[in-house]
Amino acid sequence: MMGAALALSLTGLALLGQASTEPYVWPLDLPRELTSSFAEYRPGRYHMGIDLRTGPVGKNVYAADDGQVVRISCSPYGYGKVIYLQVRDGRTIVYAHLDEFMPPLSDYVRRAQHARKSYTVNLYPEAGELPVERGQLIAKSGQTGIGVPHLHYEIRDANGVPVNPGLLGIQWPDSTAP
Repeated sequence: MMGAALALSLTGLALLGQASTEPYVWPLDLPRELTSSFAEYRPGRYHMGIDLRTGPVGKNVYAADDGQVVRISCSPYGYGKVIYLQVRDGRTIVYAHLDEFMPPLSDYVRRAQHARKSYTVNLYPEAGELPVERGQLIAKSGQTGIGVPHLHYEIRDANGVPVNPGLLGIQWPDSTAP
């Protein structure tokens, strides 16, 4: 019994150590709980990110790394409010179903919505227009688009192909039997 407890403790310490060597900042300061996994089958398609449990709307969402916002959208459907952040290594991190954007992102979107007289916008900022720093608060979690409150977190390679975050060294507890 004592050996099992020691093994469990060592496993926990190893996971803590892995978390500190991950390539990106975890997007939430909440327990690492998934509600949907990468490549999970959905009717007619596969889920190309991971969905993170947020509980109620309004939890802080942080930038994975230094980079720039390359796309930002608002829609009553699909991803709802979404940020596409291109980071230093050329990958793009997608944060979807957000409730609100933090300044200056919110100001940028609001100006475009008013100019177009439309809530629905799909914007591509100029290079360097919306820089973001690693760990910066960029949004609040929500339930825009479809589904209950959660954060859709997706990583795409430099060619726009979704990548399993687990293959990049990003860790979360997995208690689901195969």
